[in-house]
Amino acid sequence: MDFQGEIWYHPQVIMWGMSGTIDRAGKKVCWDMEAGGTGMETVAKITIRCFVLGMVLLLIWFLMYALAGELMYEIHSKWFDLTEHEFAVIHYSGMARLKVFCFLFFLFPYISCRLCGKK
Repeated sequence: MDFQGEIWYHPQVIMWGMSGTIDRAGKKVCWDMEAGGTGMETVAKITIRCFVLGMVLLLIWFLMYALAGELMYEIHSKWFDLTEHEFAVIHYSGMARLKVFCFLFFLFPYISCRLCGKK
């Protein structure tokens, strides 16, 4: 029996809301953006929400550091042997890493999903 031309939908792929196909032997998975169209839209919605939440977290972190930085330093300097410079470097580098992470892993995939979704 030859199954080369026959394609069927895998239940797990449909469960995630993405249209995809697997050949009968289970060798090849093909994501079909034209069939359902919901997969790219779902990924785009998730990534933009994650980006917004990451930026909100960054804003809260910055405001806490800007408004209560001295209090935070006093609390942490009791637990750890940190200078004010080291404390500032830890927070600024952490904020920079969070910002880069949000742009790289959430905003850029969102933009690429939107560009791929255009016809």
